[in-house]
Amino acid sequence: MKRQIDPNLSSNESEDILFENENNNSLFKLTEKKDNKNAQKDIEDVLLSTDDTKKEDVTESKVVKSQSDSQDESSHTHHSGEHHHHHHHSDGHHHSSGHHHSSSQHSSSHHHSSHSHSHHHHHSSSKSRRKKKSKIPKWLKIILIIIMIIALLLASVGIAFTVLRNQGKSDLTSIVDDNKEYTEIIEYNGHSYEYNKDIVTVAFMGIDEREMEIRDEYINNLGCADADMVAAINTKDGTVKIVSIPRDTVVDIDIYSSTGVFLKTQSVQLTIAYAYGDGEEQSCQNVTKAMSRILYNVPIDKYFALNLSGIRPLNDAIGGVTLTADYSIPDYGIEKGKSVTLKGDMAEAYIRTRDLDHATAALERGQRQIQYVRAYADQAIPAVKKDFSVVTDLYNIAKDYSQTNLSLNNVTYLASTILSHGVTSYDTYSLKGDVELRVVDPKNPNYVNAYFTPDEDQLMQTVLDVFYVQVD
Repeated sequence: MKRQIDPNLSSNESEDILFENENNNSLFKLTEKKDNKNAQKDIEDVLLSTDDTKKEDVTESKVVKSQSDSQDESSHTHHSGEHHHHHHHSDGHHHSSGHHHSSSQHSSSHHHSSHSHSHHHHHSSSKSRRKKKSKIPKWLKIILIIIMIIALLLASVGIAFTVLRNQGKSDLTSIVDDNKEYTEIIEYNGHSYEYNKDIVTVAFMGIDEREMEIRDEYINNLGCADADMVAAINTKDGTVKIVSIPRDTVVDIDIYSSTGVFLKTQSVQLTIAYAYGDGEEQSCQNVTKAMSRILYNVPIDKYFALNLSGIRPLNDAIGGVTLTADYSIPDYGIEKGKSVTLKGDMAEAYIRTRDLDHATAALERGQRQIQYVRAYADQAIPAVKKDFSVVTDLYNIAKDYSQTNLSLNNVTYLASTILSHGVTSYDTYSLKGDVELRVVDPKNPNYVNAYFTPDEDQLMQTVLDVFYVQVD
């Protein structure tokens, strides 16, 4: 424990030193002035070194010892001077000299005391200032804690994003190798084309669950796949290409019993493929396989089936979709040729309504669906760039209205790949061909269905442009 320094008091230790030195006067007489000067020098050195905070305790200990020694020496010197004065009392000159010596030593003692007091005051003041400076205000501590928490959260989000992205990438790699039905090399019009293994393909289908008019012993009343598209996302450069397939395209589809047993393959419209299933995974796989067959068996890795009732919440989640109307729907205030922001039920009506008076109504509606998807992407991409969590929000909204084998990991990977390459738009392709109207029920000749047959050359060129790379 540090003890207070009082130059007017002598400790027992100093008294012991005093009496010990009295028994050795010859040694003391030779060293008293030297020791006194050394003590004074020590004090001055200590005063000059008080700014060194790293050596505070050592310095203070040195000051205490030096001042204690100095007090003892000074006290002893004063006592010794009196003794010397008495020894030469018989000589008047010596008496005067002795008296002067004693006064000088006494003055030195006072000077020492003043130094000690000054040092004590300086040390206390310096220590007080040091404590005041080192104290961090409470508000600053709170801010620092908040900053640390935010930094940790951001780090956690960054780590979570990286994990999601890497896992999503891992899930989507090597899927193509599992599909051996596609043709890896195609020779067409004198050129060679190789399937692009850098792409990930996803089937998108819009499901209308309203009661179907077409029925047979195998059809379940589960709805139809009214909007059918395949997207090819290039993981190397982030480009996106989308092929729109008319719902009435004639294709061979697999027919299953209500218990999931495969029965046969039948040539029907693509839209009905969904009804030949369980309304969940089996129905989605059936539509996906039918799309692949239309596109010369290109592998389709994933699917996303959205109930059309989910259009409204997804549309409103980005504040609505603005576009120039290609079709008039008076009941919703939509006028062809004019700009409109689709909100609420307007969006669903715009992509769902068709004119049944002519055969190409489904094709025209398909064009509106592509227009809507493009406009939606134009508004969603900037929002995602600003805040990537929008991807997660939209995915979570869609979950309540969809069936998919796309995980959040997959979506995170694909979205980040597109954005990281600065891609803000995509190319769209529509199949061309012929539409034929067929009477469904001979007893009701007014009830007809449209059947679409793609143009083979245009279909082949589309497949090569979207899914293959020319290698010669």
